[in-house]
Amino acid sequence: MTIQTSSTQFREAMRNNARGRFRDVTRKLFAAPLQMTGSEYADEFGVLIDGGKVQKWRTYPLQKEILDAFADTTIPEVAVMKSARMGISECLNHEVQRRIHIEPCAIGMYRPKEADAERYMEKRFDPRSRAVPEVKELLFLSSSGKRKEKRTERAFRNGASLMVLGAESEDNFRDHTLKFIALDELDALGFAPTKGGGNKYDMARRRGYQFWDSKVVAISTPKAPAEEGGRIHALFLESDQRHYYVPCPHCGHEFTPVWGDAENPGGMKWDDADPTKVWYECPENGCVIEHHDKKGMVERGRWVPHKPEVKSRRGYYLNQIISFAPKASWQAMVAEWLEACRTGAAQIQSFKNEVLGLPFSTAAATETADEETLYQAVTDLGDAEVPAWAKALVWGVDRQKGGADWSESYLEAALWAFGPGRRPFQVGHWVLDEFPQTDRRCWDELERLATRTFIDTNGRPRKADGLGIDHNGGLTQTVNDWVRRMRKIPGRKYWFALNGESKGNGKRGKSIWPRTSSKRGEFLYTVDVDLAKDEIAEWLSSGFIEFNSNSIEGSVCLSDADELERFVKRMLSEKRYPVPGGGTKWVGPKGRGRDGNEPFDCFVYATILTYAMENLPGGLRWRRAFAPDNRLPSSPDQEDASLSERAAATAPREQSETASTQEPAKTTAPKPGLIRISRF
Repeated sequence: MTIQTSSTQFREAMRNNARGRFRDVTRKLFAAPLQMTGSEYADEFGVLIDGGKVQKWRTYPLQKEILDAFADTTIPEVAVMKSARMGISECLNHEVQRRIHIEPCAIGMYRPKEADAERYMEKRFDPRSRAVPEVKELLFLSSSGKRKEKRTERAFRNGASLMVLGAESEDNFRDHTLKFIALDELDALGFAPTKGGGNKYDMARRRGYQFWDSKVVAISTPKAPAEEGGRIHALFLESDQRHYYVPCPHCGHEFTPVWGDAENPGGMKWDDADPTKVWYECPENGCVIEHHDKKGMVERGRWVPHKPEVKSRRGYYLNQIISFAPKASWQAMVAEWLEACRTGAAQIQSFKNEVLGLPFSTAAATETADEETLYQAVTDLGDAEVPAWAKALVWGVDRQKGGADWSESYLEAALWAFGPGRRPFQVGHWVLDEFPQTDRRCWDELERLATRTFIDTNGRPRKADGLGIDHNGGLTQTVNDWVRRMRKIPGRKYWFALNGESKGNGKRGKSIWPRTSSKRGEFLYTVDVDLAKDEIAEWLSSGFIEFNSNSIEGSVCLSDADELERFVKRMLSEKRYPVPGGGTKWVGPKGRGRDGNEPFDCFVYATILTYAMENLPGGLRWRRAFAPDNRLPSSPDQEDASLSERAAATAPREQSETASTQEPAKTTAPKPGLIRISRF
């Protein structure tokens, strides 16, 4: 039977169909975007793909803040240092899905290898996107339901895009503009810098510079510590360092769970006779916490930043002690630890990385010196500020950025006196933080301090002979302008900007001071800092060094026990590590803020400047002055006197010249005329 339809009815049906389609399109086009936090979105739209099975996602308490941080536009960077079995990779997947769905933008994800990127798309992303109807309708599919894009790229109907790339090739970090950038397993080998290449985290971060609200998320199980090249550990140390605190179910004391040891209170404990009997000991009152208490304890926990002053990067640390994974029970962890101890170092490293989420050091660091040696090197000059035996006074200045916008930047400056044999004495160490480096007053304060007159133990006035300032990092043009302006003033021949360079892989240059200056100016020199550090290490370990105990116009007061302890730790915080093939490399601490190695760096710059004084025109007098025996005095007819000597020449003397010219031998014993201060 054939049904006849008039043209009028047909046109009406077409119009109704068009109206319906138009309403659907306009409703979607003008609908208010969903306003959801990361955890809210994961709870409503999140799924898990398990062997082809689709399961509903459930957010655990410790994951909630991390998911919200991934989505928060006010947090530019997030770094998560984690153990395995914590679900953080899935949290990252939910954030990628959220941005595709309700916050469309250009998304880039980096995985260690290209094969990893392809596997992620095929096994994880594509099944997930087809399992969520709201995301599936955004896909570009052929009539047969197949995708149309490349293997590692996806485009969506709402304008969102996703690229998943391997990190091995630096080319994958170029020519992309991305708003959300994710780096998964940052400590994997694929993220290691190529020979002569740059830091791949920084290269990825630059892909988002065109967006004010771009986001970079890095997650990884750690491998090595920051000082040995560990990338996620370095990022975590330079973050606000959030740890998860849980309350003791018995006494209520809050603590962050750690593995601990047998000697100290707190941590994981077990019965040696029966390792299946496992409990966690409260570090405050020794309460016995059973494994069945873990769930309630973790649900009442909270994230606490250890460095809340850091605003530019969120950092989270998680380990399996607080994991809800079925195979992450405390009994299973203890069994795995005991097996690792029986097997050897490789398994212990795997346990610390994968289970505890901690970096593992495979190299034994060489301590620069013993702390007690430096405690005994503190010297009291009485009312004087400089030892009379000093042949030169030299400033070393280190610059610290302090934050992303330089608003919290500051300078640290140290004045060092050098005598025969280049014998060093620290006159004082200053922290100039009243004004940031972007403020002219910061540099005016440095000039005022650097040109100050000091009094030696013979009562003579002394002025500094030179200054070396750190040129590395940002604001280099500001440094250039300041040094250029300072050098126009007579008597500032030895004021230089120093660009510290390490040869890498344990290599050293031929000399500390180069033959020529940088092409950018006669006042800028690239210097081998590792050679200078090697020499300084010998001075520190042998006790051939002294520090003024008294504070001078706001300098660090080493007669204060707490200040002395902090200063010594900072001075010794940089260490030498062996490298394959022989040699050593110097590695400084990361993420310590104002407890870093700046005093050591200031000493390095000052020491390097003494080599400049020897090697530049007129250096013969300085070579004689720094000679160990000092038996060849300079001829005033041939060479100019130093600023410190010219200042002292016409000053009245309180002691005989004979007493001031008797140079003590290089020894760790107290110097004549100086009073040692023992450890407090």
